[in-house]
Amino acid sequence: SKETLESQVVTVQNNIAFAEEISKGNLKIEYTLLRENDELGKALIKMRENLLISSEREQQEKYITQGSATVGDILRKYADNTEMLSNELIREVVKYTGSNQGSLFLLEKDTTGEEYLNLTACYAYDRKKYINKRIEIGESLVGQCFVEKDVIMMTNVPENYVQITSGLGQANPTCIILIPLISNEQVTGVLELASFEKYDNGHLEFLKKASEAVASAIINAKTTERVKLLLEDSQQRSE
Repeated sequence: SKETLESQVVTVQNNIAFAEEISKGNLKIEYTLLRENDELGKALIKMRENLLISSEREQQEKYITQGSATVGDILRKYADNTEMLSNELIREVVKYTGSNQGSLFLLEKDTTGEEYLNLTACYAYDRKKYINKRIEIGESLVGQCFVEKDVIMMTNVPENYVQITSGLGQANPTCIILIPLISNEQVTGVLELASFEKYDNGHLEFLKKASEAVASAIINAKTTERVKLLLEDSQQRSE
């Protein structure tokens, strides 16, 4: 009948228009099947879904690679200065992950030889308040993350969290993530980030990859600093 023919023509025209949008890379366009038995339309929708998945995967991989390269540059540039390395690193990671604040805790020893986590760098709006911050191993989420050697992600953040923890500012975040810094089974510290958005898999993969490089760089930087001090010490003695 005339009506069926007309609806078939409309369906074909719609499918052509939809296929053209896909070929232009417009993968988010809305598309509704006009007829239940439109197999071509169904195939086009399936194709669009597959393209979306691979496009997202590609973007994620690009995000991880670019971020890792930037972190690598910072680690090379400040290889002999733990303090500069920590400050530049936390600033870059906070910006790159779209976080609103972040803290870097490194393993230190006090005069009695007891190990603790020290807030080495903090990037947030309320910085000065938290400069000297000592966290005992196993205490609070930061100390827990260090002991468990595992990522902690919290989306149900208690109201008072930012007051009782680490180096975070005043506003209560939506999501908190803690990443242990591990290289060759050795934990050198913890990276803590807070955001008003939930962290996705791309963020997580980037942070895991970056944290390994950071841990290794911190071990090297601390060794370099120790050697420097020993050299200076022996020079002074010989003088």
